[in-house]
Amino acid sequence: MLTDEQTSALDQRKWVMLIIFGALFFGVLVFSVVSLIVRINGGEEVFNMEVGFIAKLGIAFACLVLIPSFVVPVFVRRSTMKEVSKKFVGRFAEPGAAAHCFAGIQTSMIVGLALLEGAAFFNLIGYLIEGSVGNIFAVAVLLMVMFIRIPLPGRVEQWVSNMLDDAKLEKK
Repeated sequence: MLTDEQTSALDQRKWVMLIIFGALFFGVLVFSVVSLIVRINGGEEVFNMEVGFIAKLGIAFACLVLIPSFVVPVFVRRSTMKEVSKKFVGRFAEPGAAAHCFAGIQTSMIVGLALLEGAAFFNLIGYLIEGSVGNIFAVAVLLMVMFIRIPLPGRVEQWVSNMLDDAKLEKK
């Protein structure tokens, strides 16, 4: 559990993290809507059931990115936790320890979401070119995976608290 001092040190940062999440998530969402509008206004078929080369490539890229989007953030968090366990030995209640953990969590979130965002944009460009429903499906899945990672303030505090607990155990 975080101390009051640690919680207050993270208050503003939690909202910044939520804004970063929103920018990454809503960037994909807005481009999805724009892509649909472009296809409709262009007089082209909105959903093509044919899966062309670019659609296959985009879907493969989306599948390929899913695993690293979960694994890479774990390595970032583990690295941060090890740094905290060495740097703040016996001082885990300090606001600096929580802030350091938070920075690692924020970095891991950005890396994980950026991987998903890149695959989503690739699929949206594929959709603009070919109009394949497969690309839209891949984007929908990627958006859902992004959404489940929403950094609500309470969740962020819990993540930081868990990382601090892990850092305490790391030294023993």
